[in-house]
Amino acid sequence: MTGKGRSLIRVLAVAAGVLLAVRAAHADPADPASRADMAMRASPSYWFRVLIPGDQVPSQIGYASFRKDGDDVLVFAADLPVSLEALRAVSGVPGAQVVHLAGATILRLPLPEAKPLGVLASATSFHILIGDAPAPEPVVALFRHGQIRFPTTVPGRVVAVEDADRQRPLLVGTVTGPVALRARLEGPGYRSVPASSGVVIAPVADDLGLVADKDGFVLRADGAALPVGDPPVSQQRVDAPEQAGGLDLPHGSILALRHRLDREQRQWAAAPPLDRVRQSVRIARTMLSLDLAPEAHGVLIAMLGGDPAAIDNPERGALMAVADLLSGRPDKAMAHWPEGQGVGDERSLWLGIAAAAQGHDKTAAALLADHMAPLAAAPALVRHQVDPLVAEALVRGGALAAAQRVADRMQDDPTTHLIRAEIEQASHHPRHAIADYRKLVDSADPRVAGIAAFRETMLQRALGLITPHDAAARLAQHLYDWRGPRHELDMRLALARLRAEDGAWPEALTGLHTALRLFPHRTARIAALRHHLFDRMIASGALDRLPVLAAVSVIENNHDLVPAGAAGVPIVLDLSRRLAALDLADQAEDVLARALSGMPDGQDRARLGAALARLQLSQNHPHLARKTLDSTAGAGLAAKVADARLTLAAEIARQIGPGSAQPMSGSGGTTGVAWVPTLGRGQRPIAGHPAIHRVMSAIPAVPAIPAEGRLDDAAAETVLQSAIAASREHDGPKLAALRARYLARMPHGKAAVVFAAVTSPPVAPTTDLATALAQIAEIERAGRSLAPNPKPAKPQ
Repeated sequence: MTGKGRSLIRVLAVAAGVLLAVRAAHADPADPASRADMAMRASPSYWFRVLIPGDQVPSQIGYASFRKDGDDVLVFAADLPVSLEALRAVSGVPGAQVVHLAGATILRLPLPEAKPLGVLASATSFHILIGDAPAPEPVVALFRHGQIRFPTTVPGRVVAVEDADRQRPLLVGTVTGPVALRARLEGPGYRSVPASSGVVIAPVADDLGLVADKDGFVLRADGAALPVGDPPVSQQRVDAPEQAGGLDLPHGSILALRHRLDREQRQWAAAPPLDRVRQSVRIARTMLSLDLAPEAHGVLIAMLGGDPAAIDNPERGALMAVADLLSGRPDKAMAHWPEGQGVGDERSLWLGIAAAAQGHDKTAAALLADHMAPLAAAPALVRHQVDPLVAEALVRGGALAAAQRVADRMQDDPTTHLIRAEIEQASHHPRHAIADYRKLVDSADPRVAGIAAFRETMLQRALGLITPHDAAARLAQHLYDWRGPRHELDMRLALARLRAEDGAWPEALTGLHTALRLFPHRTARIAALRHHLFDRMIASGALDRLPVLAAVSVIENNHDLVPAGAAGVPIVLDLSRRLAALDLADQAEDVLARALSGMPDGQDRARLGAALARLQLSQNHPHLARKTLDSTAGAGLAAKVADARLTLAAEIARQIGPGSAQPMSGSGGTTGVAWVPTLGRGQRPIAGHPAIHRVMSAIPAVPAIPAEGRLDDAAAETVLQSAIAASREHDGPKLAALRARYLARMPHGKAAVVFAAVTSPPVAPTTDLATALAQIAEIERAGRSLAPNPKPAKPQ
């Protein structure tokens, strides 16, 4: 202390007559107490002293001292008539404050530097020591039977000290001797403030109280056990300001929290617009404690209307993250809570909960297992909602010890037995787990019942106690017991696997189609299983064993799974064959045409082209088949593929007939064919090749057509075949040209009648009745001319 500061101790009493400091001249040197007092005042740690009225004894008055947010705070468990002017004068601190309470006096001394502060009781005063004050005896916390005890032999009264930065007052346990709780502790519903004297607790829960008894101080919740039982939680906290982006959710009964929310809403309405940010944060905290997360989210959004700058408020960010999580929006929730703000354990806890809600169990377990203390101190309704999710993530992530601690805390929760059964299953005790699950199938909680039925069925199947068919039937029966998104998707995927294992491939793949529609945000997981099951079906040959209709249904409904290239050609060919067998040739053509679209030249294109041409030929479209075969030719084809294509070409040429192979001209050309099929583009037929010999021998020579005069029977047949081919292709201009050139030159007989009928123009809608009847009669004559002559009856 400077000389100027020490000179202030000579300030005499104010009008009330109470001295904060007394000059040495007033002391009696013969009095032992006075000699001790003068010796203390000569100590370098002496700062000032507070005189006590004559009707009180300093040794019987409790005191405490601690530092909070840059202020040194002195608490005396007695109403001392200390004036503000005298305190500022004797301490030399212009910003000093005095707060008088009923039965207590609080001195706040804002000092720029943190130095040890001590209080020592003498016969008539308290000496305030600073700097090198002697260290007090430490208080060690004990955890017993749901209470935290702070044992000391010199307990005083407990004083509630209001804190401007907190919604709840500090609980200060004063002492009558040099003892202090100096450790930074954090536990269920409380935090400690390191003290130079006494015990200082910053409660997080509304229902926590600090009481004094003959053995010290006891921290308890409304006279009962603490909300989390009695775990010995005692860990060092980082040195960070309270509520720097944290949650600090209030505790209490539902009725008390509702009263609190009502009071906070009235305070918000009465506050000026720019002062409502803090009130909105308080309202959101209370709403979260009441499990009103969507409402809290709305309050935090609305507060930006009054003060847009509040978007950077760290408390708002933390509360927004938790409100999103508890409202079922975990994917982007933690983006509101910036990294580096708030208590590390608290942010890591909610990061783990977000990961658990999204199904990332390994990540969630790694975060949650080491940061469980804030969850233990959370309000009951929040824990009730979060604990099952946390416990299941810990089980699936392999952190069974941490999951067991959560289950032990959930004594009255209906999901406790489910968690214990899951722990049994993860601990490799499947038969015990099956027995536990079976007890829960009839639970009144649909979530518990649905999950238990699913787990029991899958465990029985894993042990071989039931067949895949029976397991699939059970899952289908319980599919809608509980429609939690993650649970239902797990069930649907498991059901598809069981049906595939049972050989019910259409049902398995159809179920995955339904899952794609119901869970559009989980397509990657569903698509992976679809591809896996489809590939397994093809590789195992199961497709060949399916009935025709079932096979067609499977491939047609999952055509996007057919692999590209050579691997998919057998599947496409098989599908087209089965469709044709069902007399669905049009659908078969579509399948082949879709597979050919965009396929490069080569063996696969040639095979598919031949299949499509063969199908078109079977539908009496030889010219279309010829076009398909030509467009899918390729170089370097295998002998087997080339032979098949040449054989098909010969069949197409035979059905088309010789008439269409020779161009119609009046010049009298040589005998020959106009279309010769090839092995592939750029390849010439090899002389002496058996396939070439079969093709060429199957195509008859085409006689020449004279330029003038009546046609003979051979030429007339050639012209008639050309007309028939043009009619099949619906080539009206070619039919009209043939009729104009050859109708008058046709020889009398059947060929002429048929040629006239085939080349006659179609009956137009505007044709008069007489003309239409004449055309119909001509067609009938052609039909009669082609009918076989009846054989004469044999004599009897």
